[in-house]
Amino acid sequence: MEGTVTGSFNEMTMQNGIPLTDEMQLQLAERYGGNESWGGPIMDPHYSAAWAWAGNTPFKWGKQVGSHLGGTRDPMVVHWPERIHDLGGVRTQFTHVTDVGATILDVAGIPAPTRVDGIKQEPLHGVSFADSLVDADAPERHTQQYFETIGNRAMYKDGWWLAMKTPRIPWVLTPEALKPYAPKVWDPDSDPAELYYLPDDFTQARDLADQHPEKVQELRDLFWEEAERYKVLPLLATLSAFFGITPPLEAADRIELRGGVQNIAPGMIPRIYNRSYAISADLRVPEEGAEGVIVAEADHLGGFSLFVDGGRLTHCYSMMGVFVYRQQADTPLPVGEVNVRLEFAADAATPATGGQVTLFVNDTEVGGGRMDHTVPMRFSAYAGMDVGRDNGGVVDLSYADRRPFAFNGTVKKVVFDIKPHRKAKDEKAVHTVAHHAHAAHGLSS
Repeated sequence: MEGTVTGSFNEMTMQNGIPLTDEMQLQLAERYGGNESWGGPIMDPHYSAAWAWAGNTPFKWGKQVGSHLGGTRDPMVVHWPERIHDLGGVRTQFTHVTDVGATILDVAGIPAPTRVDGIKQEPLHGVSFADSLVDADAPERHTQQYFETIGNRAMYKDGWWLAMKTPRIPWVLTPEALKPYAPKVWDPDSDPAELYYLPDDFTQARDLADQHPEKVQELRDLFWEEAERYKVLPLLATLSAFFGITPPLEAADRIELRGGVQNIAPGMIPRIYNRSYAISADLRVPEEGAEGVIVAEADHLGGFSLFVDGGRLTHCYSMMGVFVYRQQADTPLPVGEVNVRLEFAADAATPATGGQVTLFVNDTEVGGGRMDHTVPMRFSAYAGMDVGRDNGGVVDLSYADRRPFAFNGTVKKVVFDIKPHRKAKDEKAVHTVAHHAHAAHGLSS
């Protein structure tokens, strides 16, 4: 439900704290194809919290909210003609996703493996629901289960459900809304608790907490026991836990990638955000001239590509698809052994900083330009980095019909030199601001 009140044509705008008005959203959606392109490969939409709420009806809340059925309950269809004879029948036994694997092993007559490739396995946490497939009145076998997402948590046992939701509204992502849930500030036991008896209350409409305080305490205590047993602790209510935003690597200021490396995961990519940096590549250019991608990260809705087009060194930088900057060299690359370099001189070591791009070939300046805004947190949660090609969605749509637009010569290596090398406390301060998803306030002005 983090899609905010308006939703977005690109879900990463929300994660980067880029405030877009309704008018800007419509303009950007039209830029990328309008309604006909919505949901296709050209856009990465995140629908509004209102649609999420509607889609979860009749249950309360939704994604992020592991305390309520709107954020946890999903339908499941099982097709097994040889054993299930009441076509269209409904089962009401409490069942958890961890039960699916146990059930498949059960009906196949295969014991759960204790070792895989010589490695000892943890026991399955689920239980088989195979008997309920053939008997609608079979007893419930999964009798207790914890739930937790971003601090929103629940404890189920024998029909009783204790919902413990943080007071934060999921689609409100301002720093003021997030600060009370920082580590060592938030007290989970101060969150309100709601108690429901699901056999008589399918939609969690009747809160029984005031009538059964002893049951509230029993389930609250049981949650902490289960949280410790299943490695839920420490309990975190910040968005870093949800989005996988890790603290910066203080020593990762120079990173060398060899040619041909592909599909580097987002968490392993050099972090060029909110600072100056340089990207240098050693190439071997063929007699017919150079063409293709040297190094690229993510795609046209947030990413960068350093490539050669028409023989000329080119840089494209997409600031989440909101702003797209392009610089190109004045002359073609020479044949043979060539070094190309991109330098970005940030205006300041602050989130979403602007700065100047300069392109070099064999240490000679050949082009450049200004970028007024850069990405404060990350280009993508999914798309990675490639050396020598641009796999998947491309960064520069001008070569979309030539994808993956592999370099026709040799990319020997690519070196990222990330500057300035700030002190650890300064680096963490910048990271904290970006983490609170409000780094790019100036973009709407």
